[in-house]
Amino acid sequence: MSEKFLLNISKEDLEFVEVPSIYKNFKIIQYTYSGTYLMETDTKGLNKWKINLPKGNYKILGFASDILKEKENITETKNFILLKI
Repeated sequence: MSEKFLLNISKEDLEFVEVPSIYKNFKIIQYTYSGTYLMETDTKGLNKWKINLPKGNYKILGFASDILKEKENITETKNFILLKI
């Protein structure tokens, strides 16, 4: 049984991005020159899906449908949440 926590986090501290729902595992990669990316880790080949993130440091929170208490706040275009640290 998993525990659930209620966190009070400002919307300004969150970064909402759109990710394909076929992927379930992600990591954040910081390249020296090309920036910060959210990359999926399900694919075993070289052509992994990734998206460029605004400059900064992030922690992965996960899919919005798993995190948000109020489901009406979920948009179809921004389905994944990162925490800016």
